[in-house]
Amino acid sequence: MSNTITITESIFIARTPEEVYDFTQDLSKRHEWDRLVKQAAVLETEPNRLVKMIAKDDSEMTIRYTLEQRPEKTSLTILETNSQMMGSGGDSTWQYEAQDGGTLWTQVNNINLKDAIWAKLMLPMAAKYFKDKTIQAMQKVKEIMEG
Repeated sequence: MSNTITITESIFIARTPEEVYDFTQDLSKRHEWDRLVKQAAVLETEPNRLVKMIAKDDSEMTIRYTLEQRPEKTSLTILETNSQMMGSGGDSTWQYEAQDGGTLWTQVNNINLKDAIWAKLMLPMAAKYFKDKTIQAMQKVKEIMEG
């Protein structure tokens, strides 16, 4: 039984890919639309951004961007975390595709749960939780950007 959750969600936003990319990649604004994030800060910019995120539950994670191709795509991986549930190694790719005068923003997030029996038992609930939070965050971006 795998301990990885994969969430794939898309949303259309009536803004250019550059605008959606710049807004969603501005870490100083992340807490405004992502209810899981309390704070995010860039630790390094070269060779790729290294970011520390603090979640609402005060857990922390360090992530490394592996690709930043403005305005089309970003990819990142979790290097370490002290989360009770999440493990390192989860990766995410966000794509920004010009479509019908706006942007189709697609997230593919792979979340690794801790390698523990209780985490495996919680997998269905955790999958629903992270999917719901992803959808809520994407809808909040749409609301802010189109509002």
